[in-house]
Amino acid sequence: WSSDVCSSDLPPLEVDVLFFHADAGFYGRADRHWDAVVRGRLEVHPSRADHLTIVRIPERFDPVARILAERLASLHSRVEEARGGRTAPAPTM
Repeated sequence: WSSDVCSSDLPPLEVDVLFFHADAGFYGRADRHWDAVVRGRLEVHPSRADHLTIVRIPERFDPVARILAERLASLHSRVEEARGGRTAPAPTM
């Protein structure tokens, strides 16, 4: 994180964050500085990989893809419910 991001004059966003923490090569706490930019829930998922292997090695990426698919399906259901049951296009992978 740069100090510019954390010292922004913009108010924090009222959103939830799904954060994949690449354990290898990451220095500091996974939740560091997020409270300066978001006010929603921070959900941290550690990954035994660095930022490159998390996308290059299937065994490292599969858990990330599974969690993302679950969250997208949940969001899709919430959108359908908010629309009064009218079907929205399902997210695809």
